[in-house]
This record gives sequence, C-alpha cells and structure tokens, in this order.
Amino acid sequence: MLSLLLTVLAPPTPADQAFTDYLADGDHDALVSTLDGVLDEAMAAVDPNALVDPKQAKKTLKSKSIDVLIAAAADRRLAEILPELPEALTKRCVEELRAIPSLHHALTPLVKPDEDDLNRAFSLALDIAQEAPRAFKGRNNPAALIAAMSVVHDTAYQDRINENIAESGSLRELVPFLLSLPARRTTMNGFLQLPPEALVHVVDLTIPASEGEWALTNYGARRGLTDLYHEVLYDWNHVLDGAPKELTRQGFSLRNVMNFGGVCADQAWFTTTVMEVRGIPAAVVVGRDATVGHAWVGWFEFAGRSARFNTDTGRYESYQKVPGLVKDPQTSGTIGEGRMGMLARFSTLDSKQRQLGRALRTVLRRVEDRMNLTSEAPTDEETEAVTPTTPTDRLNWIKALLAVAPSDPGAWDIVAAASQEGAFTNDTLNTFTDTLLVESSDAPDFALEVLEAMAEGLTDAERAGSILERVAGLLERNRPDLAARALLAAGDAFQAAGQQDEAGKRYERIASAYANDGPWVLDAVRRVLEVLDEQGRLAASGPAYVESIFSRVKKPEFMSSEWARQSNWYQLGMLLSETLSRTGRAGQGADVMRRLDGMLDRNGGLLERESNR
Repeated sequence: MLSLLLTVLAPPTPADQAFTDYLADGDHDALVSTLDGVLDEAMAAVDPNALVDPKQAKKTLKSKSIDVLIAAAADRRLAEILPELPEALTKRCVEELRAIPSLHHALTPLVKPDEDDLNRAFSLALDIAQEAPRAFKGRNNPAALIAAMSVVHDTAYQDRINENIAESGSLRELVPFLLSLPARRTTMNGFLQLPPEALVHVVDLTIPASEGEWALTNYGARRGLTDLYHEVLYDWNHVLDGAPKELTRQGFSLRNVMNFGGVCADQAWFTTTVMEVRGIPAAVVVGRDATVGHAWVGWFEFAGRSARFNTDTGRYESYQKVPGLVKDPQTSGTIGEGRMGMLARFSTLDSKQRQLGRALRTVLRRVEDRMNLTSEAPTDEETEAVTPTTPTDRLNWIKALLAVAPSDPGAWDIVAAASQEGAFTNDTLNTFTDTLLVESSDAPDFALEVLEAMAEGLTDAERAGSILERVAGLLERNRPDLAARALLAAGDAFQAAGQQDEAGKRYERIASAYANDGPWVLDAVRRVLEVLDEQGRLAASGPAYVESIFSRVKKPEFMSSEWARQSNWYQLGMLLSETLSRTGRAGQGADVMRRLDGMLDRNGGLLERESNR
C-alpha cells in the first residue's frame, strides 16, 4: 500500500521501473544493467575530489547529488542480493523495503550474503517493520536497530562461556524487548542514533527477555556498571583445585552468575550483558599473556563527540599489552579489539557520512567493474557507451571514502585489498599508512591488522618487510606484543619470497626480545625450526635453540594444570620435547616432560600432560 501511494504521488524513477520490470519478467541482467546506469549517472554528478577538499566537503555532503548516490548504491546492492531470495520475499523487498529508505539504507549494505541467512534476515526486518510502518520518521527511527537485529538473529543466536552455552531465547519475546529499549529511561541517550554496525553489539543478547527485565529491575538505575565485574564472586576453588563450578552445577543464567560467582569469562559476560540491556554496545574481550588466557570487559564509552572502546575493566596488568579478541555477532567469527575501537569512532560520525561511506564501498565495486571494460562505440540498441574508469579514478574514490569515513573499518579493508593488487605507489602507500596510524591511534592492533593485509599481496618482500618493521618500531615501547606480531609478519613476507635468512632474523628477534610478551614467541620459534629444517640444520641447532628460549620464559605460579597448560613455559617445554624426539633424542625429550609434570601448583597438584600433544 505504501509503495502504491508513493507511485501515485511521484512518477516512477528509472530504478523503480527496473525493479517493477524485474518482478514481471525476472530478467536480472536487465535490472543490473539499468541500475549500473543509474549508479554511473549518480557517480558522474559527484566530484570525489570535492569530498576530500575540506573547503568543499561540507557543502558537497549536503547536496542532493549525495542523496541520489546513496540511494543508487543501495539499490544496486539490493539487485545483487535478490536472486538469492525466494520469489515472495523478492517482491516484499522491492515493494516494502524500498518504500522505507532508512531501513533499506541500513540493512542492505549491512548484510553479508556469504555469512547471513538472507531469507531470515530480510523476512525478520520486514515483519518487524510491518508492525509499525509509521515509526520510520523523525529522530526515533528504529531502522538501524531493526537492521542489527536482523543480521544477528537470522539464526538462533548463542555463545559459549567456557563450559556453558548461553542462548538468546524466544524471538517472540526478545524482539519486543529490544524494540522497547529506546523508550525506557534506563537506556543510554542517543541509542537510536548509533549505526547498525555498532548496534549488533547491543542486540546480541544471550539471555531470554525475562532475564533482561530482571537486569533492568536490579541494575536499570545503576551507575558504574563496570563495577559489576568485581561484584561477581571469583570461584577460586575451580581455578586452584579444578573443582566443578557451582554456577554450572546450579544452571548457567544471569541471576546465577551473581548468586554463585564464576571465573573471568562469567564476570565479563554478566557485566557486558547488563550493559547491553542498558543500550550500551559491549563485548567480552579475550586474550592470552605468556601464562594463561583471560576475559575482560569492552564497551563503547562516549564523551561528547568522541568515543573509544574501553577495555580497562578486568584487564589486569599482564594483559594490558596483549591483543584482545571479540566475537563478531553477525558472523560468529572473531575480530580484534582495535576494530571495535575504530567502530566506536565510526559511531560518532554524522549519519550522512556513515551512509555515504557505505555507498562509496558499492561505488568502488562499480569502479572496479568499469576498469575491466573496453571502450566501445555505441550500438543501435545503445545510444551511449560505458566509459572505462582508470586507476586514477579508483584512487580518487578511495581517497574520498577515507575523507568521508576515516574510521570505517570496511574502508580500510578496501585499501588493504587494493594494496595487495599493487595499486599504490610508494608515496601513496606511505600516505595511507600515516593516515591509518593517526586514525587508529588508540587501536594499534587494527592498524597492524590492516598493514599486514596491505603487505601480504606485495611481490616486493623488502617493501612489505619495511612497512611492517616500521610499525614494529613504533609499537615496540608501548605494545611489545604487537611489535612481535609485526615482526612475525615481516618474517613471513621474506619467507614467502624465499629469503630464509632474512626471515630467520625477524623470527629470532621475537624469540630473543619478546619471549614473555604474548603468544607470538611460540609461532616465531616454530618458524625458526622450519627454517633450520629446510637448511638441514635442525638436528644440530634445533634443540639447543628451543632450550635457550625455554630457559628465559617465566614459569607460571599458583594455578591448576588446566590453566598452566596454556602458558608459554609449558608450550615451549613441550615443543622442546618434540624437537628432541624428532632429532633422535627421545630419552632427553622424555626427561623434559618429566620436568613439566613436576611443576606443582599452589596446592601441590601435578600438571597433567595431554596425551595428544
């Protein structure tokens, strides 16, 4: 009905007509061809250099041509997806989704066809929208919230918290609960102004709606929510003695975590869950120092027009300089805490900048397509030929994307992919590197993640290595764990180019300087052993080399065997035993294992060696 009313009020655009024709004849090639033309026309009306120039950018962002470009990009993206949908849902997307531009522009760029259940995601979004069609007007527009819910809860959402499984419960109850958050006084101010990319870290609740209500009843007016982490009693009996957790015995739930306590993962899950029901994007962060794994709290802390991913709560001293990982609610994969830091910054951008940033990603895909075209004379059927774009055009649009949304993690993924193709000169590469380091000043692991990807595809190993070593030098003082990771990537670049000696130098630097700074020393030592093996020197030098590193690693104290087995000390000891056995010294390898099994925890318990290691 809404689509019909819009048609009466305004004549159909070329895009409207193309979608209508597609529903009638199913000719997807014709749909794509028309929408490519619409997008090309919208691109021609926008000068990417004007978006880069500070004197012109503000005026350009407010122009009608930008709105046209955003709409054209969303329609082109939708056209890619439609063949994957059932016929009835395709019709709904054309007639209902496109009639709600705010939802269309939030959901369509967000979905990941290779990761999401497209049928469930679009159906859920449209079913929710159908219940309140008038809600998509004004400041309290729920489009971003609905988009986030649709890509997270397109499958039954759950999370593993150590030995327990936490589940979201019935969507019939959870969806109304989440939709009620904006109207509650307990919810963070500006909740609905957050982008869907951030809201996925709110709607990924792994509790039933009833427990959400319990949390709001008990903590809805609470300030200092991060204190909850330490209010959950720590189960020392489990950690030191290996006794079963009372929480698990009683049944895992939000209430029982507070009633019976748990370990770090339970503390972090409880705290972040309460934050989420208050409308604050939050996530459990996990990491490992040289001794053992740990979980702490990460949340979006807003201060005026700035934001950061605050990971201070529960992050004890030995974890201050180790990389943290977070679960991606949309894909169930893991992402670095630095990407979350960039996402927090991205959340503070103007909504038009965020929308344009998403649109420019589609623009760049179109630019790539047009770079592969050859210029042809018009035919009788076509009055105009498509003009191929050039590498310079692509570079200008990439610069525009970084100017519009410099904190968009997806923008830097595009930069990394183009770099792998050798698209940039040294000067351009250095400029982008400098920009990245500035934009990710409080998210250095994200910078390293992107730079690793940028260097991965470079055929010049020395060029790739120099980029990564430069970053390692910048990180060496404040983040030695990331410096070690950068050196590992530099070594891998040289190894891939067949320069084993240069690779070995980087690996040995990690082993000698960063043995107690995160897990990277294990990878570095294994790489050195591979080099020695390829050079025929494993038997002569391998055991002594591993022994020299093993002797410098700190031995864990006061923990049960379950935890101690994660330590660098234990893992390197086992690697030493394996290396001795591989080189014909099985007896000495067995002696090493006896040393490991002789390590006592505080209560005198023996380390139990895993038979498969």
